[in-house]
Amino acid sequence: MPWNLRRRWNSYTDPIQPIKYGIRTFSATFVATLRAEGLLRTLLALPRVRDEAFARFYRELGIHFAQYESQQTPVPALVASASGTVLELGAGNGNQLAYLDAAKITRVYGIEPNPSLAADLHARLEKRVNPALREKYTLLPPCRVEDVDVLERHGVVEASVDTVVCMQVLCSATQPEAVARAAYRLLKPGGRLVFWEHHISHDWLTRLVQLLWNPLWRLAVGGCDMRKDVVGILEQAGEWEGFETLESSEEPWTMKPRISGALTKPKSYRTY
Repeated sequence: MPWNLRRRWNSYTDPIQPIKYGIRTFSATFVATLRAEGLLRTLLALPRVRDEAFARFYRELGIHFAQYESQQTPVPALVASASGTVLELGAGNGNQLAYLDAAKITRVYGIEPNPSLAADLHARLEKRVNPALREKYTLLPPCRVEDVDVLERHGVVEASVDTVVCMQVLCSATQPEAVARAAYRLLKPGGRLVFWEHHISHDWLTRLVQLLWNPLWRLAVGGCDMRKDVVGILEQAGEWEGFETLESSEEPWTMKPRISGALTKPKSYRTY
């Protein structure tokens, strides 16, 4: 196992700045809500405060995330491969809209549980998306993919989706196993799940550092968890045709190693 202590140290201290920024953003949002609504109502509204704080965090840093994804990751190609009826999980404020190919798509349903981010996505759809995609994109009311009733009211039912797009969603899901199973259930036989996620490191020292940072990281960065076994979660979601994920070639000290892929639901499958 290579050590490269300087590079490890730089990687292991990299979360400091996002954590500081996330805590500062939450504090500012909490204080603003406190002044407007008082202590009791603010405490009762903590989930909303967290959502608004993360939306602000993502709104201000999203351009950097988008630049990184577009230049150094398989995200653009994976999203562009989506076809037919598409379900976009964790649509955020619309970073993936630029990669969706309207010519390949019949309909897109976007799911974003954070109302503040959903509002940003709606604004982007109205002003900054080509008309061909705008006409095909339906942003569902803030919900989760497990909210069967909401999805069914919009025609998203079992075996109705050709492509599920899942870009950095499972890390922040409270119950990622349920998210993966729900996505599998909604896919048609022969449908595809395209994903790009980060997961727990294979390197024992990096895993320890992930464990140490994780409580603060989750608090500051929208509930994101560095230590989820995303490969295992996807593998157990259902029966896949030739289950295979592609791991990035990042060094073992990388704090958020990435996996990506396109998993296909067999035309003949058993439910889990």
